Amino acid sequence: MALFVLLAAVLAGLWFVRGLDDSQGQKHADELHALQEQVVQLTAELEEKRMQGEEDRANREQLMRRIDSMSAEIKKLKTELAFYRQQKPGK
Repeated sequence: MALFVLLAAVLAGLWFVRGLDDSQGQKHADELHALQEQVVQLTAELEEKRMQGEEDRANREQLMRRIDSMSAEIKKLKTELAFYRQQKPGK
């Protein structure tokens, strides 16, 4: 009878430990799944930031070209203004 109680206690202990292992395994699986979702989210955010950076760079380049064009136009207009001022009667 004592052997039966001892055997039952050992089996109950093994069942309990196995249950803990299963719950820990499930916990680890849940953590792994959460981390995988986080990796997907961060990868998408990284791609979005990369694309935003490329768009910002393209906008900056376009603005620099416009500045260069406007600077050339200002230089041309200043030259014309100087010419017309020299042509002004009374000088």
